[in-house]
Amino acid sequence: MDKHLRQFIEVATHKNVSLAAREMGLSQPTLTHNMKNLEKSLGTTLLVRHASGVSLTAAGELLLEQARMMQRIYDDTLRQLATLHERTARPLSVGT
Repeated sequence: MDKHLRQFIEVATHKNVSLAAREMGLSQPTLTHNMKNLEKSLGTTLLVRHASGVSLTAAGELLLEQARMMQRIYDDTLRQLATLHERTARPLSVGT
């Protein structure tokens, strides 16, 4: 999944860029820059910045809902691929 979407999910969940940055092991300026780049690439404002943190615009709410669905699909796909790999990696044994 795209790193900017994962970062957006964290910011939106924590409603605070500094806290999300700390949780992700990033600097606050880096995360702020990435969120601004995401907004620019999508052509819309996602976050409203306040002294106490951030809130989501309508576009931000929509993206958060969709990004969480994408994250679940991505995680499920990785689990299914791992299961498939396990099945195909096992040697075939035929009983007599």
